Amino acid sequence: MSTYLDDIAAFHREEARLDRRDLAELDRAASSTKSPPSFRGALMASESVSLIAEVKRKSPSKGVLNDKLDLDDVVKRYVRGGAKAISVLTDSQYFSGSLQDLEVVRSKCDLPLLRKDFTVSSRDVYDAKISGASAVLLIVAILSNAELRQLYELAKHIGLDAVVEVHSREEIESAVSIGADIIGINQRNLHTFEIDYDLALDLIEDIPEEICKIVESGISDRSQIERVASAGCDAVLVGESLVLPSSSYATVQSFATVPRRVL
Repeated sequence: MSTYLDDIAAFHREEARLDRRDLAELDRAASSTKSPPSFRGALMASESVSLIAEVKRKSPSKGVLNDKLDLDDVVKRYVRGGAKAISVLTDSQYFSGSLQDLEVVRSKCDLPLLRKDFTVSSRDVYDAKISGASAVLLIVAILSNAELRQLYELAKHIGLDAVVEVHSREEIESAVSIGADIIGINQRNLHTFEIDYDLALDLIEDIPEEICKIVESGISDRSQIERVASAGCDAVLVGESLVLPSSSYATVQSFATVPRRVL
């Protein structure tokens, strides 16, 4: 029986198989695109746990989150509330996102942007840079070791940061082995979409100190950020709680002002 991750990864691999755009042309376009602000630099410069606020229209498990999502309003709220970066879901099939969303967000702010998608090909990485991203997401669970290294090195080559997403100690080892300098612990099981609220606490000490540590998924209030801050995280990525119609500037500000752990 296939899982969410199986279905999503298969969809993106088929899309990649059908994409015949010339790699040399994409490389030239990406290389000539203005260098974006540093994603890692922005996260590590803050004295608070850095908030990566997400633009997310839909979830495979919860359906439509906000059918009247206004990008102008959301971006203004994120910037004013103190987010250090913005994550933009660009998957169309399962999350109703698009590269156009990324381009619109880039036109409305100067914050570093993460293209959050199921990256499986070089063309995905090039598209992230061309559309204004500062970083691309690489999910260890859907990539071979060779693919992970190749896509990571390509991202660095064209001036992008890469958030290497993990769910286990073994995946942390894979991320560290390629030289990852940003690791995201996703507390959501991508096979079942269930949240393990203790996963980050269990894994974060296994990530070397010099690596930027992000906790993803399952953050719905300030106390949860305080909890992972005590374990030593540098940033949190929050989506659903900030795009719901009930979210406000005060919510963003509350999430963006949790002090880091003092070492």
